[in-house]
Amino acid sequence: MSQKPKLRIISGSLKGLQINFQASENLRPTPQRTKETLFNWLQWSIKNATCLDLFTGTGNLGIEALSRGAKEVIFVDNNKAHIKSLNELLVQINMKNRSKAITQAALKFLNGTLQKFDIIFLDAPFDSSLNQDALSLIAEKNILLYNGLVYYEHCQKLSPLDILPFNIIKSQKTGQVYSYLLNKD
Repeated sequence: MSQKPKLRIISGSLKGLQINFQASENLRPTPQRTKETLFNWLQWSIKNATCLDLFTGTGNLGIEALSRGAKEVIFVDNNKAHIKSLNELLVQINMKNRSKAITQAALKFLNGTLQKFDIIFLDAPFDSSLNQDALSLIAEKNILLYNGLVYYEHCQKLSPLDILPFNIIKSQKTGQVYSYLLNKD
């Protein structure tokens, strides 16, 4: 009998929490080393931040943000089973009051939201243009707060032209994953 895959919360109030998830073809959680680098980048920005975890999957990034003191995290995924599991976990870890998990396509959510965010996590399926489309909508709809940050994870190296009007302020390649921290002029 195979064990369910697990993710671990690295730091904060939920440090050490193991997140079990059902492996599936279209679920690719951010690797632990990549997540650790990301939250080192965000260490001075995460406290009291309002975050958006698009293409949330397991909720790995948003739960790490909550653990490290984010004020609120909105989780968005179009997969009902992912959101159902995430809602159950948020109740279990007593984080439902600081979060909201929404079953909706990410681009539809971005088109309809009036809320603005300090930090947005973009980690769409690699075989799609969804990260790029979401980034364009974030800029067009002005969804990122002043001095806000976007984490962009992808399987290909980005050029500065790929992300206009955003700027790459930090980047790293871990294995086949490129990670970027972006801000907007």
